[in-house]
Amino acid sequence: ADKRKRGLSKQCMAATDIHEYLLESGHRLSYRTVCRYIREQKKSRSEIFIRQNYEPGQASEFDWGHVVLTIGGKVKQLMLAVFTLSYSNHRWAMLFYREDMASFLDAHVKYLAHIGGVPLVMVYDNMRVAVARYAIRNAEKQPTEDLLKISTYYQFNYRFCNARRGNEKGHVEKSVGYVRKKAFSLIDEFETLQQANDHLASKLQE
Repeated sequence: ADKRKRGLSKQCMAATDIHEYLLESGHRLSYRTVCRYIREQKKSRSEIFIRQNYEPGQASEFDWGHVVLTIGGKVKQLMLAVFTLSYSNHRWAMLFYREDMASFLDAHVKYLAHIGGVPLVMVYDNMRVAVARYAIRNAEKQPTEDLLKISTYYQFNYRFCNARRGNEKGHVEKSVGYVRKKAFSLIDEFETLQQANDHLASKLQE
């Protein structure tokens, strides 16, 4: 439990490791007993998720996704910037060559122009273009200078998700895969990036 709080869940013992440790410590019990105990502990502390209700324009969630397309005869791994409004589930997306700050800012400018307004809150995970100083606790995370500038210019607040809590921006988490499948499952070859983005825009309109 202490390791999980410190973000070290990948360095926790598995059931087999716990059983081996107990045997080495002189205890006599079966592996099945250890598994049963672990299962009971997980049940007693299982998480409960409360469905959130949003007002129109209250929040928009942002995330990156990967898309592999053939552009001008060459296979390229592109970045898909996706926004989803939490109330209406309205989706907007755009393709970029890189997941860098220039793409991050350009995506925001074009998205806000497209919807003709500014959500009260923009929600991000722990992506490097949004979070300058990572921390387990949200209160200790620091935004990048560019996120501060664009949020000040457009007058939106920002919120970061907790580590490994994709459910805190579940709308856009599902939207990345949904948009990718709907837009590029049938057609994945284009002459230019602009042609691919035009195709994506038409699919989003549908």
